[in-house]
Amino acid sequence: MNNQSIPDFVDVIFAQLGGCRRLEVMVGAYNFSYSANDKYVSFRFKACKKCNYVSIKINELDLYDIEFWKLAKDFDCKITKQYFLVSHDKLIQIFESETGLYLRL
Repeated sequence: MNNQSIPDFVDVIFAQLGGCRRLEVMVGAYNFSYSANDKYVSFRFKACKKCNYVSIKINELDLYDIEFWKLAKDFDCKITKQYFLVSHDKLIQIFESETGLYLRL
């Protein structure tokens, strides 16, 4: 991601997951995006049959709401799992358990 005028929360969320580069290398992450208005980040990733897209939103309690999606080429998109009120120290654990992909060695 280009760091020009990116809101602080974006860097914080990606840092809590190990950084964009680690996501690219470890899980084949791509299409990183964010919404400053809705305070969320999202990205697609490879090598998981259950889901291939995640959205992580900061809620009004400064906790995270996470949605895992399965996006298909035929526009058949569905939420596979949702988590609410997640603390920052659980982000990696939830991502790894939901996808079966590891963000740490």
